[in-house]
Amino acid sequence: SHESPDSDALGSMLALASLLESMGKKVSLYCSDCVPAFLRFLPGSEKISSELSGDFDALVVLDCPVPSRAGDGFEKYAASCGTKMMIIDHHKEQPFPGAVKWVETGAPATAMMVYEVFKELDAQITPAAAVCIYAAISGDTGSFRFSNATSESFSVAAEMVSLGADPEQISSAIYENQSLERMELLARVLATLKTDKTGKVGWVRIDREMFESTRTTREDSEGMVDLPMSVRGVRVALLFRQERDGDKLFWKASIRSRGDIDVSEVASMFGGGGHKNAAGFTFECGTDEALERILKAVDGR
Repeated sequence: SHESPDSDALGSMLALASLLESMGKKVSLYCSDCVPAFLRFLPGSEKISSELSGDFDALVVLDCPVPSRAGDGFEKYAASCGTKMMIIDHHKEQPFPGAVKWVETGAPATAMMVYEVFKELDAQITPAAAVCIYAAISGDTGSFRFSNATSESFSVAAEMVSLGADPEQISSAIYENQSLERMELLARVLATLKTDKTGKVGWVRIDREMFESTRTTREDSEGMVDLPMSVRGVRVALLFRQERDGDKLFWKASIRSRGDIDVSEVASMFGGGGHKNAAGFTFECGTDEALERILKAVDGR
């Protein structure tokens, strides 16, 4: 799945792996980044590796619309090995050369599509798989707060609970398991909170000094894009996070919106993408320059 994995990336991957293994398939699990601490409760997460080697009959990529989102290592491997590839995803369809694609942009989470595979094959959903599917759906619907929290997502979540998923334990693991260092970072990030003159666009920023002074990593910034969205009147929220690749510094932006504001179109202006209400992109210019372009793009939407 994609780098900087969230609960849907890992949950859908782990659930599908359990299904394939029950069919006698040998499965390797790969993610270019390590499993975040708050998601290590997911059954089977210890099997996920950031090393990719060997020969495979097929590569299945979940919750990841473009090869680059799976990291440089995967993109290079996939381009060189010539193995058949399948994409299972709910983001807007993007170019993924040579792959068989199953894309459902209306699916609340990629794990909902994996659930459909279980049903199509009349396969048993184990308690471990139920935890992974529930956590994935809960994560991508914002704990069932977002507009993609459909009646179907509630129905599948209820079925997962009946099969062994414990909502209290899952929510506690994700939301009530914060390190003191992350809380210190949160305080620093809140101090950067700003809105535009209309009060409809809000943003926060994390630079390298903030990570270093609080002894945190990008993993600790998970979910902080939602901070501006909690401000009354804000309809578009942004998180600017500074990244380092060797000696090179650049920025990653996460963008969220309410209602019918399509931020995936804004992200595409920077070569990124995502959902209608949740997208992301990278850029190398300063945040002020990027923000000016973003505000112009959002204006009138």
